[in-house]
Amino acid sequence: MISSPFSFAYETAEKAGLAAAATYPFGGAHTWLLGLLVIVLLDYISVVIAAVITQEVNSRRGFAGILKKTLLFCTAAAAHTIDDAT
Repeated sequence: MISSPFSFAYETAEKAGLAAAATYPFGGAHTWLLGLLVIVLLDYISVVIAAVITQEVNSRRGFAGILKKTLLFCTAAAAHTIDDAT
């Protein structure tokens, strides 16, 4: 890959664009969104550690857990959209 003087600016703009697109449905990166993200990550990490300790690691259950957490964020985005509309 050829490095240009503007490569840092392009990479930064890409990351900023992705962050803006990810937080737009929630109305921006508010404290409640960051708090929810931290809680969800701690929950997922604790579940993975428990599964490893009990030797019950299962990719299907892991995928179901990630899907539930994704639906949690979709619900939060929908609630924020409804709140803004009223």
